[in-house]
Amino acid sequence: MDPIRLVKIVGLLIASTIVCHAEVWTAPPTAAQLKNPLPREDKILKAGRELYLDRCSDCHGDKGKGNGSGAADLEKQPTNFTDTKVHQQSDGELFWKITQGHRPMPGYGKKLTEEQRWQLVHFLRSFAK
Repeated sequence: MDPIRLVKIVGLLIASTIVCHAEVWTAPPTAAQLKNPLPREDKILKAGRELYLDRCSDCHGDKGKGNGSGAADLEKQPTNFTDTKVHQQSDGELFWKITQGHRPMPGYGKKLTEEQRWQLVHFLRSFAK
Protein backbone atom coordinates (compact mmCIF):
# COMPACT_ATOMS: atom_id res chain seq x y z
CA MET A 1 0.00 0.00 0.00
CA ASP A 2 1.15 3.49 -0.82
CA PRO A 3 2.72 5.04 2.35
CA ILE A 4 0.93 8.36 1.86
CA ARG A 5 -2.43 6.61 1.57
CA LEU A 6 -1.64 4.59 4.70
CA VAL A 7 -0.85 7.77 6.63
CA LYS A 8 -4.14 9.30 5.48
CA ILE A 9 -6.11 6.22 6.57
CA VAL A 10 -4.42 6.14 9.97
CA GLY A 11 -5.09 9.87 10.35
CA LEU A 12 -8.78 9.35 9.60
CA LEU A 13 -8.99 6.51 12.12
CA ILE A 14 -7.37 8.63 14.80
CA ALA A 15 -9.66 11.58 14.04
CA SER A 16 -12.80 9.41 14.16
CA THR A 17 -11.67 7.92 17.47
CA ILE A 18 -11.20 11.40 18.94
CA VAL A 19 -14.65 12.49 17.74
CA CYS A 20 -16.27 9.36 19.21
CA HIS A 21 -14.63 9.92 22.58
CA ALA A 22 -15.62 13.58 22.58
CA GLU A 23 -19.28 12.67 22.09
CA VAL A 24 -21.57 14.05 24.77
CA TRP A 25 -24.56 11.98 25.74
CA THR A 26 -27.43 14.34 26.38
CA ALA A 27 -30.95 13.44 27.46
CA PRO A 28 -33.82 15.24 25.72
CA PRO A 29 -35.31 18.32 27.46
CA THR A 30 -38.48 16.40 28.29
CA ALA A 31 -36.43 13.91 30.33
CA ALA A 32 -34.89 16.72 32.37
CA GLN A 33 -38.38 17.65 33.59
CA LEU A 34 -39.08 14.22 35.13
CA LYS A 35 -39.12 14.14 38.93
CA ASN A 36 -38.17 11.12 41.00
CA PRO A 37 -41.43 9.87 42.54
CA LEU A 38 -39.62 7.90 45.24
CA PRO A 39 -38.55 9.45 48.54
CA ARG A 40 -34.85 9.44 49.32
CA GLU A 41 -34.85 7.09 52.28
CA ASP A 42 -32.73 4.23 53.54
CA LYS A 43 -34.81 1.38 52.11
CA ILE A 44 -34.81 3.01 48.65
CA LEU A 45 -31.04 3.59 48.77
CA LYS A 46 -30.49 0.00 49.92
CA ALA A 47 -32.58 -1.36 47.04
CA GLY A 48 -30.71 0.92 44.60
CA ARG A 49 -27.37 -0.25 45.98
CA GLU A 50 -28.33 -3.91 45.51
CA LEU A 51 -29.39 -3.22 41.92
CA TYR A 52 -26.21 -1.25 41.28
CA LEU A 53 -23.97 -4.02 42.61
CA ASP A 54 -25.86 -6.60 40.54
CA ARG A 55 -26.22 -4.68 37.25
CA CYS A 56 -23.77 -1.78 37.16
CA SER A 57 -20.67 -2.29 39.29
CA ASP A 58 -18.97 -4.70 36.90
CA CYS A 59 -18.30 -1.80 34.53
CA HIS A 60 -18.80 1.31 36.70
CA GLY A 61 -16.94 -0.13 39.71
CA ASP A 62 -18.06 -0.64 43.32
CA LYS A 63 -17.26 2.99 44.11
CA GLY A 64 -18.80 4.36 40.90
CA LYS A 65 -15.55 5.60 39.37
CA GLY A 66 -16.02 3.89 35.99
CA ASN A 67 -13.18 1.48 36.65
CA GLY A 68 -14.89 -1.88 37.19
CA SER A 69 -13.28 -5.09 35.99
CA GLY A 70 -15.64 -5.23 32.98
CA ALA A 71 -14.53 -1.80 31.81
CA ALA A 72 -11.09 -2.91 30.65
CA ASP A 73 -12.34 -4.40 27.38
CA LEU A 74 -14.71 -1.58 26.48
CA GLU A 75 -13.86 0.89 23.72
CA LYS A 76 -15.64 3.63 25.67
CA GLN A 77 -14.98 4.10 29.37
CA PRO A 78 -18.04 3.86 31.63
CA THR A 79 -19.25 7.00 33.34
CA ASN A 80 -17.53 8.02 36.56
CA PHE A 81 -20.45 8.67 38.91
CA THR A 82 -18.28 10.69 41.29
CA ASP A 83 -17.81 13.34 38.58
CA THR A 84 -19.68 16.58 39.28
CA LYS A 85 -20.98 16.58 35.68
CA VAL A 86 -23.11 13.56 36.58
CA HIS A 87 -24.59 15.25 39.64
CA GLN A 88 -25.40 18.41 37.72
CA GLN A 89 -27.88 16.37 35.69
CA SER A 90 -31.47 16.12 36.84
CA ASP A 91 -32.95 12.91 38.21
CA GLY A 92 -35.00 12.69 35.02
CA GLU A 93 -31.91 12.85 32.83
CA LEU A 94 -30.24 10.05 34.78
CA PHE A 95 -33.44 8.00 34.71
CA TRP A 96 -33.70 8.47 30.94
CA LYS A 97 -30.09 7.37 30.42
CA ILE A 98 -30.58 4.24 32.55
CA THR A 99 -33.75 3.48 30.61
CA GLN A 100 -32.35 4.07 27.10
CA GLY A 101 -28.74 2.96 27.45
CA HIS A 102 -25.92 4.07 25.18
CA ARG A 103 -23.49 1.55 23.77
CA PRO A 104 -21.75 -0.19 25.29
CA MET A 105 -24.19 0.29 28.20
CA PRO A 106 -27.46 -1.57 27.68
CA GLY A 107 -30.80 0.11 28.18
CA TYR A 108 -32.67 -1.09 31.23
CA GLY A 109 -36.16 0.04 30.19
CA LYS A 110 -37.30 -3.57 29.74
CA LYS A 111 -34.90 -5.21 32.19
CA LEU A 112 -35.76 -3.18 35.29
CA THR A 113 -39.04 -1.79 36.51
CA GLU A 114 -39.62 1.94 36.59
CA GLU A 115 -39.34 1.84 40.38
CA GLN A 116 -36.00 0.03 40.20
CA ARG A 117 -34.62 2.63 37.77
CA TRP A 118 -35.66 5.45 40.12
CA GLN A 119 -34.01 3.57 43.00
CA LEU A 120 -30.80 3.50 40.97
CA VAL A 121 -31.02 7.25 40.42
CA HIS A 122 -31.17 7.80 44.18
CA PHE A 123 -28.24 5.46 44.69
CA LEU A 124 -26.15 7.15 41.98
CA ARG A 125 -26.55 10.40 43.93
CA SER A 126 -24.74 8.74 46.84
CA PHE A 127 -21.51 8.86 44.82
CA ALA A 128 -21.43 12.68 44.99
CA LYS A 129 -18.35 13.97 46.79
